[in-house]
Amino acid sequence: MSVPGDATDAAFVAAAFGRVEASLGPVEVLIYNASAFRVAGALELAPRELEDDWKINCLGGFVSAQAALPGMLERAGRDPRSVPRSPG
Repeated sequence: MSVPGDATDAAFVAAAFGRVEASLGPVEVLIYNASAFRVAGALELAPRELEDDWKINCLGGFVSAQAALPGMLERAGRDPRSVPRSPG
């Protein structure tokens, strides 16, 4: 199932996961496959372009994981608030 939209918008991503789960059932696997990359040198790349690419590559994956993990952990019998964290 394809749900076109802005992968960097947390509200959109949460709603998209809701649509997918309503149509196909619980999410069991998350594969985040959105990416952006501009071929340019540091002096040619505008800060806004770098930020846009970072949002798609990093932030989008993060908000997708935030949308998918609570249900996945709950179905696995784990409290979503007790996700292991690295020390530090």
